[in-house]
Amino acid sequence: MNIGKPLLAIIFGFLLFFPSDISYATECLAPPPLKPIHHVCGFVSDPSGAHVADAKVTILKEGNEVATMQSGADGRFAFEELKAGEYDVRVDAEGFVTAVSSIVLVKPGAGCKKELSVSLGVGMSCSIITLGKPEKAK
Repeated sequence: MNIGKPLLAIIFGFLLFFPSDISYATECLAPPPLKPIHHVCGFVSDPSGAHVADAKVTILKEGNEVATMQSGADGRFAFEELKAGEYDVRVDAEGFVTAVSSIVLVKPGAGCKKELSVSLGVGMSCSIITLGKPEKAK
């Protein structure tokens, strides 16, 4: 009696019930566009709200790097020399998911009246960039 072929047929039939396109990637939905800003400044934090030092903050225009800097010990960053225009902000830090957002810089000026809040995700959580009033110094 040969039970090898029937057993293989049963196993193969059972495997057909499993989806073949299983994906374990997190799909982050793009947040709504940020309102235009006058100064590119803000801070980087982790999921607990603690500030992230030495995060690489990059400004891109049409995919080309325009400026880059590391966030300070307090997680803060500010770009003083940018001209009006449309840019992308990318924030990278070791152990975190990269955050990217498009911004529009209008009538660049000194002073940070509205700042970018970059919340970096870990693992399968998303990183987001939002706009708000400046955070008071801790």
